[in-house]
Amino acid sequence: LVMTPLFRPHLLALSIRLEQAGMTPVFEITEREDIRAFPQAAVFRQLAAGGLRFAVDDFGTGHAGPASTVADRMIARTVSLARCQGARVIAEGIETPAQAARLRDAGGDYLQGWHCGAPMPFGLFHFRLTQKSQPAFG
Repeated sequence: LVMTPLFRPHLLALSIRLEQAGMTPVFEITEREDIRAFPQAAVFRQLAAGGLRFAVDDFGTGHAGPASTVADRMIARTVSLARCQGARVIAEGIETPAQAARLRDAGGDYLQGWHCGAPMPFGLFHFRLTQKSQPAFG
């Protein structure tokens, strides 16, 4: 839908309405396609200039990263690159304390995965969100 010119103004309007309601939407771009073979990349730059925020989903599983396990140095460099772009880093698939520590040591901002908790219904999530919690790193 993002590539449909008639839809873009609606996307921008939706983003504004969500922000007015206290939500900060971030749209995910999957990393399954080679961006160099994606001539519509200019559309994302245009939408970002209009205030939309984008995140690369599943980084390292497709064209942006190696097929093998991502090394600690690559994680640190990726975090550094994100910082240079003014972006935050959310690591998905964090299942162990060691993985969480690696992300913390690399300077990551947020994590998600079984280390934090199992998937749950929204009602339970909302309940836990309103309870006293501690930051992932701190």
